[in-house]
Amino acid sequence: MASELVNLEKGFSADELRMELNGILTHAFQEIIGQGYGYMDGDPWDMTEMCTWLINRFGSSQKGGIEKKINSQISNQDVFRIMDQGCGYGNSLRNLSERLARENPEKKFEGYGLSSNIDEIFLGRHVWKSRMATLEELNLIKKGFYPMGESDYSNLKFFGVLQDVHQAMKDFPHPLDLVFSDHAYFHFMAPWLALKRTADKLSVGGVALIRTLLDGGNGLVMDTNFKRIEPIDLIKSLREKNPNYNLLISDKRIDYRLVLGIIKKEDTPFKSNMYLLDKGHRKPTLGSFNIVYSDYFQPDLLSIDSL
Repeated sequence: MASELVNLEKGFSADELRMELNGILTHAFQEIIGQGYGYMDGDPWDMTEMCTWLINRFGSSQKGGIEKKINSQISNQDVFRIMDQGCGYGNSLRNLSERLARENPEKKFEGYGLSSNIDEIFLGRHVWKSRMATLEELNLIKKGFYPMGESDYSNLKFFGVLQDVHQAMKDFPHPLDLVFSDHAYFHFMAPWLALKRTADKLSVGGVALIRTLLDGGNGLVMDTNFKRIEPIDLIKSLREKNPNYNLLISDKRIDYRLVLGIIKKEDTPFKSNMYLLDKGHRKPTLGSFNIVYSDYFQPDLLSIDSL
């Protein structure tokens, strides 16, 4: 199936291939629903914010630029939307969102925690359990968005997102101003597809901070000779293809696991120049698609940028 999935010479149309891919990703997500993953999310009473920790992985100049951009975005937006992709218990998302809401009482904030286990997210009351949900809330729940009840701040709302990350980032109904993720991307079946769609969903001026994508695992990218492309070289190529995005890499002297920072400068699609090859040799629900990067169009492979 995997070789047919990506080879257009087999007689499949692009639409058929996309449908097959969506089916595989959906099936894989269904297999892990209810499985929690709170590693690195901190204690519920620990005020450490994963997003701040990720920013601190960058050198002083880049760190200052990221913080300045986030503060500017808060000033410019009527509603500042934050997402933690693979939020675990939701502690980091809650602590960050509440701090920003407290520091900016005149602004509105929405925090979205994406997870495979909605019952483990500690973001206020689970409205569908604690009281009768409104019709509007029930419609949101049908789409995978769970209103988490009111926070301690009137200018802040929380939502749990029970969706496959690849599909969620394609269908998410709003631009996102700040996205962060740690210890999640190296579990995704097609992490660069998730990354491309995340970049596309950023608002102009929006920031994404992604760790455990550039360190191998499911995020490993090869060239057309099936040789691994080193992260520095890959980001250099992506910078050339995406002048309307500012791509940053954290300081390896601070943390050997790199953080990819993305700042969106203009509303244009992110170009990955990547193609899906085939699945790894692990079980389909736990495996991943191999990724090939090419500066030249590969007509026989399924382009991430076309999905």
